Amino acid sequence: MHYQQLFENSFLHFAPREGTIPFLSQKFLNRYTNIPETYLIFLQKCKMLSNQDHNVWFISIEDYNGTSDSAFAWNEFEQLSLEAAEGSLTPQNDKTEIRAFWDYCLPIAFSVKATYQYLALDLHPDNYGQIVLGNEVEFEKVVPVCQDIMTLFELLAQAELPEEHPIYPFFSPEEPLSNQ
Repeated sequence: MHYQQLFENSFLHFAPREGTIPFLSQKFLNRYTNIPETYLIFLQKCKMLSNQDHNVWFISIEDYNGTSDSAFAWNEFEQLSLEAAEGSLTPQNDKTEIRAFWDYCLPIAFSVKATYQYLALDLHPDNYGQIVLGNEVEFEKVVPVCQDIMTLFELLAQAELPEEHPIYPFFSPEEPLSNQ
């Protein structure tokens, strides 16, 4: 797949990876043992895929390895949920459930325009490969938005997203809400 050609007319900016391709860390691969090959190839080919304002972006190998200069960790929303669980009546049970969810839900893109949102690969056997959308306040409540990663990429390759598609708000060009 030639991703640069795929995203040539897209509203997203694609930067191809050049030179030596970094490997995903063994710790990361030990946690996510069944990542679809199509996504692994994308990671090897793509250095960056983001909107013009850089408030919507796809997670890179460097992000997953913790070696990027991003202000957000690749598992930022899992960390926020675990922190929030500290204040619950059953923090250990809540943390176990949160970790179990994220063990099957691999974040692949973030949006921080108006609210925190993410796209993820569902790695659970019942929904394997499906793309889901989650957002704050309950990051662990997700809705399916695409049947697989290639369907997502083909949708994003368009010059404009159809407004009726459930993924439109994630990528829409609307201005972020201001903190007043």
